[in-house]
Amino acid sequence: MPRLRLVVEGKDDVHVVWHVLRRMGMRVHRELGIGQAGKPPPVPDEIFVASPAGRPGEESGGWRSLVDLARIGERWLTDSDTVGFVVDSDAADHEARPWPALREALRKASKVIPDDVPAGGLVLPATATLPRLGVWVMPSPDREGNLEDFFIASLPAGDPMLPLATRAVDQDLRTILKGEAAFLSLRSKRVAHTRLAWSETPGQPLGAAVRAGMFSDDAPTVVAFGAWARWLFEQG
Repeated sequence: MPRLRLVVEGKDDVHVVWHVLRRMGMRVHRELGIGQAGKPPPVPDEIFVASPAGRPGEESGGWRSLVDLARIGERWLTDSDTVGFVVDSDAADHEARPWPALREALRKASKVIPDDVPAGGLVLPATATLPRLGVWVMPSPDREGNLEDFFIASLPAGDPMLPLATRAVDQDLRTILKGEAAFLSLRSKRVAHTRLAWSETPGQPLGAAVRAGMFSDDAPTVVAFGAWARWLFEQG
């Protein structure tokens, strides 16, 4: 039976992706903090959604830890039939971007990795050195952003609280934070979590909001991500 992995950046990513794929009827398992040995999928034929363990001194993973896993492909990539990676298109520190770093790590095992991720996501057939491989860049390959942008784009059309949350954040950025670049780069995170603070269960994490149905299955971003996941894991 196929061994299927989907590696994401962190805890919120695990829960959001797990809930989205479950709502689409896909069989998924989740786990936080897999190490460099790449814990084997516990249930064959289920998609094992996992985040990497943090680097030494870090409590949790992130895109750099995800890239670390990709660099040691001979230790765990090759024992899988299909592996997907989900990374943000931006990085809060602006020092580097996740996709170019992941791309260069994967190219150490295979030269067929393209420069860019297509609009519908990347899916490559298995080679002598890599399993069937996929990459999705959040919120979608043709947009800049991150997991929070994916969440915002997935809210039902006409969500009444989103404009209020957006205005509140923009007002803070103008008057309190003085439009500093470091804060502007986190705008979507502030908007998403302000919107969550004004929900029936204030302060719930992104994954819990998805589980509660606080997003639209028909949102173009959700449909595109689901189509990529089915292409990667069900059409191989």
